[in-house]
Amino acid sequence: MFGCPIRIAPEADSAYGAALLGLVGLGWIPELTAAAADSLRNASKLHPEPTASRRYTGGFLAYRAIHERMRDVYHDEAGVPDV
Repeated sequence: MFGCPIRIAPEADSAYGAALLGLVGLGWIPELTAAAADSLRNASKLHPEPTASRRYTGGFLAYRAIHERMRDVYHDEAGVPDV
């Protein structure tokens, strides 16, 4: 989907991420980037499938074009003031 390899930590879930944020907030871990890097040490690596990646990119570009054209409608419906 992103066109580049990604790494997935063995503990890849939202509870683990929330726990890391809490430990950083408590000062038990000095910074989040170090904790995240440490958790990726034993991560598995997934490589993109080129055909699927191109298909996702095309779909995303279409989504962005539609979203851009609809922005005023979305803002009007949500009551977002003009900027």
